[in-house]
Amino acid sequence: MFHDAYQYLEARTGLTAVGALSINPEVAPGARHLSELRETIGELDAVCVFAEPQFPAATVRVVTEGTSARTAVLDPLGSHIAPGPDQYPAMMRDMAATILECLEG
Repeated sequence: MFHDAYQYLEARTGLTAVGALSINPEVAPGARHLSELRETIGELDAVCVFAEPQFPAATVRVVTEGTSARTAVLDPLGSHIAPGPDQYPAMMRDMAATILECLEG
């Protein structure tokens, strides 16, 4: 995950996150952190690494380089979903579908 904001979703669905690319969205992750995360992704044979449209995609490429992990983009802002009373449920369904698609390959 790009950051540690999906704890409830992980607990509800049984997903296991192996780390967060960024601890603080205001501060770019350091080289050591990214290197350690790439090593963890490789060692644990992580299946997917999720980016978000508002954060640099290059960071995800750095941590997945040399691993078999797939990447996908989760949009927790629902930027492509029409505003209205159904926006939040539609956004959650969209993110769930993205996660499932990435996990299934």
